[in-house]
Amino acid sequence: MTGKKKLPIGIDIFEKMDREEFYYVDKTGMIEDLIQNRSEVNLFTRPRRFGKSLNMSMMKAFFEIGASPALFKGLKISERKELCEKYMGQFPVISISLKSVEGLSFTAAGDALKTVIGTEAFCEAFLEQNPEKIEEIFSDYLWNTISIRDTASSKKENFYHGILLGLLGYKSNWLVKSNAESGFGYSDILVEVPKNRTGIVIELKYAEDGNMDAACEKALQQIEDRDYAAKLKDDGMRNIIKYGIACYKKNCKVMLG
Repeated sequence: MTGKKKLPIGIDIFEKMDREEFYYVDKTGMIEDLIQNRSEVNLFTRPRRFGKSLNMSMMKAFFEIGASPALFKGLKISERKELCEKYMGQFPVISISLKSVEGLSFTAAGDALKTVIGTEAFCEAFLEQNPEKIEEIFSDYLWNTISIRDTASSKKENFYHGILLGLLGYKSNWLVKSNAESGFGYSDILVEVPKNRTGIVIELKYAEDGNMDAACEKALQQIEDRDYAAKLKDDGMRNIIKYGIACYKKNCKVMLG
């Protein structure tokens, strides 16, 4: 038989749930229940494989500032027009997944949680156009995780490129591309954030002489000369943010274009 929808196995990001392609059990009524039955804490513990992560993502997508009404078109909650007008897209939302927080002790689990929170803050700093915060977090990460021997290869840029790519990949609802063809060349990293139609261009350099300021300026100039933002614009990204990042051993410098 043809025309059957697929089961959304592994999809726990509400924005990625294409209801034309996948089966989706409408649980948006939970949003109204939570609003009406106000509690300081709500705990959802079972059953397993019930879709708890997807439900949390659904509620985040509904309440957070910048929410898209189109995501909820045709779902039960959309029938409650007054409720949607009052609550949809009205709140800053903190959403942290504990999936990758593992540890055999309280201290180990606590350290893992700090890493998750730090990575979230690192990614958000790119959207906030905060080069100082990016520089601070990335430098701390390099100091705590790498050895100078790790940078001994002839293609040092590739080493830092891989680290940065891995950190940005934490955002499952971002589209992160490495060495993507764009404009008149291949950009180091392109990021698309479909929710607010923002595109991020990142060009990374290794400062062989230690002059990271000059390396950042060179990276930003390369973004302009080769029109690396072209692919993002073609894909419908309206807001373009450009970063030049330079690394030298365990240090980094970040400049906003």
